Amino acid sequence: MGLICYVHRTTKEYISMPDFSEFSDNQELYQEDIDKIEANPDDYVEMRPMESRKSFLIMTDFAEQEVTNRFWQSKLIDALERSKPFRRFKDIVDTYDALREQWFTYKHTRYTEWVKAKLEVAFNEENNEE
Repeated sequence: MGLICYVHRTTKEYISMPDFSEFSDNQELYQEDIDKIEANPDDYVEMRPMESRKSFLIMTDFAEQEVTNRFWQSKLIDALERSKPFRRFKDIVDTYDALREQWFTYKHTRYTEWVKAKLEVAFNEENNEE
């Protein structure tokens, strides 16, 4: 959701916060967590938000492979081929409740898979170093 997450290598607990290099507001609200991470940086795996290109590919996969209604499928594909594809895609998805629900379910699944894969790589790299 655009936050940076820090996953503790041992406990698997996580801390999430905005990227303060982009959003400096309310940093004091997170100061305790910042101090905790800065005191033991090697204890955490940092998870940055998904790159926009990867998000775009997930939207494309959804439109091309998951949407079976030709009307909605063509609208979504057209939106992705135009300027401001993220906004256009969202506007179309938000116009039809069933499509919106289908999108959020699909998006959740794909983002979860992405996070799991990133963490698996991070934890496997750690185990290979030992």
